[in-house]
Amino acid sequence: MRRELDRTEYANGLANRFLFVAVKRAQCLPFGGEMVDGAELTSIGGEVAKAATTARENPGRLDMDRQARELWVRTYPELSAGRRGLLGALTARAEAHAVRLATVYAILDGALAIQERHLLAALALWDYCDQSVQYVFGDAFGDPDADTIYNALRSAPAGLTGTDVRDLFRRHRSGTQVDRAVSALLRDGLVTVTSEPTSGRPVQRLRLAAPPRMLPAAGDGSPPRRTQPDPSAHR
Repeated sequence: MRRELDRTEYANGLANRFLFVAVKRAQCLPFGGEMVDGAELTSIGGEVAKAATTARENPGRLDMDRQARELWVRTYPELSAGRRGLLGALTARAEAHAVRLATVYAILDGALAIQERHLLAALALWDYCDQSVQYVFGDAFGDPDADTIYNALRSAPAGLTGTDVRDLFRRHRSGTQVDRAVSALLRDGLVTVTSEPTSGRPVQRLRLAAPPRMLPAAGDGSPPRRTQPDPSAHR
Protein backbone atom coordinates (compact mmCIF):
# COMPACT_ATOMS: atom_id res chain seq x y z
CA MET A 1 0.00 0.00 0.00
CA ARG A 2 2.70 2.46 0.94
CA ARG A 3 4.67 1.66 -2.20
CA GLU A 4 1.82 1.80 -4.71
CA LEU A 5 -0.29 4.56 -3.16
CA ASP A 6 2.43 7.15 -2.72
CA ARG A 7 1.05 10.23 -4.45
CA THR A 8 -1.67 12.61 -3.33
CA GLU A 9 -3.43 12.61 -6.69
CA TYR A 10 -4.08 8.87 -6.38
CA ALA A 11 -5.65 9.34 -2.97
CA ASN A 12 -7.72 12.33 -4.08
CA GLY A 13 -9.16 10.53 -7.07
CA LEU A 14 -9.80 7.07 -5.68
CA ALA A 15 -8.52 5.97 -2.29
CA ASN A 16 -10.51 8.38 -0.11
CA ARG A 17 -13.72 6.80 -1.39
CA PHE A 18 -12.89 3.69 0.65
CA LEU A 19 -12.77 2.97 4.37
CA PHE A 20 -9.37 1.64 5.49
CA VAL A 21 -9.61 -0.71 8.46
CA ALA A 22 -6.49 -2.21 10.06
CA VAL A 23 -7.28 -5.66 11.43
CA LYS A 24 -5.32 -8.49 12.98
CA ARG A 25 -6.59 -12.04 13.31
CA ALA A 26 -7.11 -13.29 16.83
CA GLN A 27 -6.78 -17.01 16.13
CA CYS A 28 -5.38 -19.41 13.53
CA LEU A 29 -8.25 -21.71 12.48
CA PRO A 30 -7.34 -23.86 9.46
CA PHE A 31 -10.88 -25.28 9.27
CA GLY A 32 -12.76 -22.19 10.33
CA GLY A 33 -14.61 -21.49 13.53
CA GLU A 34 -17.82 -22.96 14.85
CA MET A 35 -20.74 -23.19 12.47
CA VAL A 36 -23.28 -20.39 12.77
CA ASP A 37 -26.52 -21.58 14.31
CA GLY A 38 -29.15 -21.83 11.58
CA ALA A 39 -31.90 -20.32 13.70
CA GLU A 40 -29.68 -17.39 14.65
CA LEU A 41 -28.79 -16.76 11.02
CA THR A 42 -32.47 -16.88 10.05
CA SER A 43 -33.25 -14.37 12.79
CA ILE A 44 -30.58 -11.98 11.55
CA GLY A 45 -31.86 -12.32 8.00
CA GLY A 46 -35.37 -11.52 9.21
CA GLU A 47 -34.18 -8.36 10.93
CA VAL A 48 -32.38 -7.19 7.79
CA ALA A 49 -35.47 -7.94 5.67
CA LYS A 50 -37.64 -5.99 8.10
CA ALA A 51 -35.28 -3.00 7.94
CA ALA A 52 -35.32 -3.12 4.12
CA THR A 53 -39.13 -3.22 4.10
CA THR A 54 -39.33 -0.24 6.45
CA ALA A 55 -36.95 1.71 4.23
CA ARG A 56 -38.98 0.92 1.08
CA GLU A 57 -42.22 1.94 2.77
CA ASN A 58 -40.77 5.29 3.85
CA PRO A 59 -38.94 6.70 0.83
CA GLY A 60 -37.43 10.17 0.91
CA ARG A 61 -34.84 12.11 2.84
CA LEU A 62 -33.56 10.67 6.11
CA ASP A 63 -32.83 13.64 8.37
CA MET A 64 -31.09 13.87 11.72
CA ASP A 65 -33.17 14.40 14.83
CA ARG A 66 -32.41 17.29 17.19
CA GLN A 67 -29.85 15.48 19.35
CA ALA A 68 -28.03 14.13 16.31
CA ARG A 69 -27.96 17.57 14.70
CA GLU A 70 -26.46 19.08 17.85
CA LEU A 71 -23.77 16.40 17.92
CA TRP A 72 -23.09 16.91 14.20
CA VAL A 73 -22.62 20.66 14.71
CA ARG A 74 -20.01 19.93 17.39
CA THR A 75 -18.10 17.32 15.42
CA TYR A 76 -18.31 18.69 11.89
CA PRO A 77 -15.52 21.31 12.19
CA GLU A 78 -12.91 18.70 13.10
CA LEU A 79 -14.17 16.19 10.53
CA SER A 80 -14.05 18.72 7.71
CA ALA A 81 -10.75 20.35 8.68
CA GLY A 82 -8.09 19.97 6.01
CA ARG A 83 -4.91 17.99 6.59
CA ARG A 84 -1.64 18.07 4.73
CA GLY A 85 -0.19 15.53 2.36
CA LEU A 86 -1.25 11.96 1.80
CA LEU A 87 -2.98 11.64 5.16
CA GLY A 88 -5.17 14.61 4.30
CA ALA A 89 -5.99 13.25 0.87
CA LEU A 90 -6.90 9.81 2.21
CA THR A 91 -9.25 11.24 4.85
CA ALA A 92 -10.68 14.10 2.82
CA ARG A 93 -14.19 12.62 2.74
CA ALA A 94 -14.48 12.12 6.50
CA GLU A 95 -17.78 13.98 6.91
CA ALA A 96 -19.36 12.22 3.93
CA HIS A 97 -18.35 8.79 5.23
CA ALA A 98 -19.66 9.59 8.72
CA VAL A 99 -23.08 10.63 7.41
CA ARG A 100 -23.35 7.57 5.17
CA LEU A 101 -22.44 5.24 8.01
CA ALA A 102 -24.96 6.93 10.30
CA THR A 103 -27.60 6.52 7.60
CA VAL A 104 -26.85 2.80 7.32
CA TYR A 105 -27.09 2.39 11.10
CA ALA A 106 -30.42 4.25 11.16
CA ILE A 107 -31.88 2.16 8.33
CA LEU A 108 -30.76 -1.11 9.93
CA ASP A 109 -32.36 0.11 13.15
CA GLY A 110 -35.66 0.71 11.33
CA ALA A 111 -35.55 4.36 12.41
CA LEU A 112 -37.21 7.16 10.45
CA ALA A 113 -34.45 9.64 11.39
CA ILE A 114 -30.75 9.51 12.17
CA GLN A 115 -30.51 9.54 15.95
CA GLU A 116 -27.62 10.50 18.19
CA ARG A 117 -26.72 6.85 18.82
CA HIS A 118 -26.49 6.17 15.08
CA LEU A 119 -24.17 9.13 14.61
CA LEU A 120 -22.06 8.13 17.62
CA ALA A 121 -21.61 4.66 16.17
CA ALA A 122 -20.67 6.13 12.78
CA LEU A 123 -18.14 8.51 14.35
CA ALA A 124 -16.60 5.65 16.33
CA LEU A 125 -16.13 3.56 13.21
CA TRP A 126 -14.76 6.50 11.24
CA ASP A 127 -12.32 7.28 14.07
CA TYR A 128 -10.94 3.74 13.83
CA CYS A 129 -10.65 4.05 10.04
CA ASP A 130 -8.84 7.38 10.47
CA GLN A 131 -6.36 5.83 12.90
CA SER A 132 -5.90 2.91 10.51
CA VAL A 133 -4.82 5.34 7.79
CA GLN A 134 -2.33 6.91 10.20
CA TYR A 135 -1.07 3.45 11.17
CA VAL A 136 -0.37 2.52 7.55
CA PHE A 137 0.77 5.80 6.01
CA GLY A 138 2.09 7.74 9.01
CA ASP A 139 3.64 11.07 8.02
CA ALA A 140 3.73 10.42 4.28
CA PHE A 141 3.20 13.56 2.20
CA GLY A 142 1.97 12.08 -1.03
CA ASP A 143 5.09 13.48 -2.69
CA PRO A 144 7.86 10.84 -2.77
CA ASP A 145 10.59 13.48 -3.03
CA ALA A 146 9.34 15.38 0.03
CA ASP A 147 9.02 12.07 1.89
CA THR A 148 12.63 11.19 1.05
CA ILE A 149 13.95 14.53 2.32
CA TYR A 150 11.82 14.52 5.46
CA ASN A 151 12.77 10.96 6.42
CA ALA A 152 16.46 11.76 5.88
CA LEU A 153 16.16 14.80 8.15
CA ARG A 154 14.64 12.69 10.92
CA SER A 155 17.95 10.82 11.18
CA ALA A 156 20.18 13.86 10.64
CA PRO A 157 20.21 16.01 13.82
CA ALA A 158 22.70 18.41 12.25
CA GLY A 159 20.47 18.92 9.24
CA LEU A 160 21.28 18.64 5.55
CA THR A 161 23.00 21.04 3.21
CA GLY A 162 21.74 21.64 -0.31
CA THR A 163 24.41 19.27 -1.58
CA ASP A 164 23.31 16.62 0.93
CA VAL A 165 19.73 16.93 -0.27
CA ARG A 166 20.70 16.56 -3.92
CA ASP A 167 22.87 13.56 -3.05
CA LEU A 168 19.82 11.83 -1.56
CA PHE A 169 18.53 11.41 -5.10
CA ARG A 170 21.95 10.58 -6.56
CA ARG A 171 21.50 13.50 -8.94
CA HIS A 172 18.42 11.79 -10.47
CA ARG A 173 16.20 14.79 -9.68
CA SER A 174 16.42 18.20 -11.27
CA GLY A 175 17.02 21.28 -9.17
CA THR A 176 13.42 22.34 -9.85
CA GLN A 177 12.06 19.04 -8.53
CA VAL A 178 14.18 19.22 -5.38
CA ASP A 179 13.24 22.86 -4.79
CA ARG A 180 9.54 22.01 -5.17
CA ALA A 181 9.80 19.27 -2.54
CA VAL A 182 11.70 21.54 -0.12
CA SER A 183 9.15 24.32 -0.70
CA ALA A 184 6.33 21.93 0.25
CA LEU A 185 8.08 21.12 3.53
CA LEU A 186 8.70 24.80 4.24
CA ARG A 187 5.10 25.69 3.42
CA ASP A 188 3.82 23.21 6.01
CA GLY A 189 6.24 24.57 8.62
CA LEU A 190 8.00 21.22 9.00
CA VAL A 191 11.52 22.38 8.17
CA THR A 192 13.62 25.50 8.44
CA VAL A 193 16.45 26.81 6.32
CA THR A 194 19.39 28.68 7.83
CA SER A 195 22.34 30.33 6.15
CA GLU A 196 25.78 29.50 7.54
CA PRO A 197 28.76 31.69 6.64
CA THR A 198 31.86 30.08 5.14
CA SER A 199 35.03 31.39 3.56
CA GLY A 200 33.14 31.39 0.28
CA ARG A 201 29.43 31.33 -0.45
CA PRO A 202 27.11 30.79 2.56
CA VAL A 203 25.84 27.25 3.04
CA GLN A 204 22.09 26.73 3.24
CA ARG A 205 21.20 24.09 5.84
CA LEU A 206 17.83 22.36 6.12
CA ARG A 207 16.63 21.18 9.54
CA LEU A 208 13.45 19.82 11.05
CA ALA A 209 11.39 22.62 12.53
CA ALA A 210 10.10 20.44 15.38
CA PRO A 211 10.27 16.84 16.55
CA PRO A 212 8.32 14.65 14.12
CA ARG A 213 4.78 13.75 15.07
CA MET A 214 4.85 10.30 16.64
CA LEU A 215 2.67 7.69 14.97
CA PRO A 216 2.90 3.90 15.09
CA ALA A 217 5.13 2.63 12.31
CA ALA A 218 3.55 0.33 9.76
CA GLY A 219 3.92 -3.28 10.71
CA ASP A 220 5.00 -2.74 14.30
CA GLY A 221 2.09 -4.84 15.53
CA SER A 222 0.40 -1.99 17.41
CA PRO A 223 -3.26 -1.75 16.44
CA PRO A 224 -4.92 1.65 16.16
CA ARG A 225 -6.55 2.83 19.37
CA ARG A 226 -10.24 3.65 19.45
CA THR A 227 -10.97 7.00 21.10
CA GLN A 228 -14.65 7.22 20.25
CA PRO A 229 -17.45 5.02 21.69
CA ASP A 230 -17.51 1.42 20.46
CA PRO A 231 -19.93 1.13 17.52
CA SER A 232 -21.02 -2.29 18.78
CA ALA A 233 -22.56 -0.53 21.75
CA HIS A 234 -25.11 1.14 19.48
CA ARG A 235 -27.49 -0.96 17.47
